[in-house]
Amino acid sequence: MHKNIQRCLILGAFVLGVCSCSKYINEEPDSLLTTSMIWQTASTAEQYLNQVYSNITVAPDDAFHLGGCDESSCPIVSGVAVRQMISGNWSAQNNYDYYWPTWWQGIRQSLVFEASIGSVPADLMSDSLKAQHVAESEFLRGWFYWNLLRQYGPFPILRTTLSTSQSYNDFTQAPFDSCVAEINRLMDLAAAGLPTHWQSSANYGRPTKGACLSIKAQVALWAASPFGTAILCLAILKIKMG
Repeated sequence: MHKNIQRCLILGAFVLGVCSCSKYINEEPDSLLTTSMIWQTASTAEQYLNQVYSNITVAPDDAFHLGGCDESSCPIVSGVAVRQMISGNWSAQNNYDYYWPTWWQGIRQSLVFEASIGSVPADLMSDSLKAQHVAESEFLRGWFYWNLLRQYGPFPILRTTLSTSQSYNDFTQAPFDSCVAEINRLMDLAAAGLPTHWQSSANYGRPTKGACLSIKAQVALWAASPFGTAILCLAILKIKMG
C-alpha cells in the first residue's frame, strides 16, 4: 500500500513537471516580437519599413559618382574602396564594394512589408497611410534594383518572396531591357503614391515623386550610355556561355 502511494506521488510530480515545462517552452518572450506581432501595431510596422530603409548604402567613394579608378577621387581618405583598388589591394577575398547581399536583403524585406502591411488594424493605421508606405517600399525596391543593375548587371526579377524549398536555379538573370522596365515600373508605382514634397520635416529623407523621376532619368541615361551597352554585351555573353 505504501509503495502504491509512493508511485502515485512520483507519477503526479512527473505529470506536473511536464505540464509546467510545456507551458514554459510555449511561452512567447515579452522582449521579442513574432512575425505576426509586428503587424498588430502601427509603430512596429513602421519600424519594419525603417529596416528596409536601413539597407540603403551610399559609399563615400561611390564609383559611379566619383569616377571609379580615378585616383584623384578621394585624395584625403586613404581607406576608401577606390584607394584600395588603385593600390592593388582588391582580390577575391577583399572585395571592398560588396553590396550584393545588402540590396537583396532590402528587396526581400520590401516584398514582405508590402504583403503584410494590410494586416495592421484599420483603427491604428489609415488606408491612405498604408498606401503611402507601400509606395515608399516600392521606391526602395526599385532603388535596390537600380544599384544592382549598375554594379552587377542584369538581375533576377522577384515580385514575391522565396520559400526555403524553392531552388535558386528557377530564378535566372533577366534580360537587360526587362531589368530597366522593372525599375521604371516600380518608380511609376511609387510616384503615384508619393507627394511632390513632404509637409513635415519629420519625413525629410523619404522619397518624393521627383526622386522617382530622377531615378528613371538616371536609368534611361545609363541604358543609353556605353556603360550600359557594355553590361548588356556581358550579359548576353554570359547567357550564351551558360
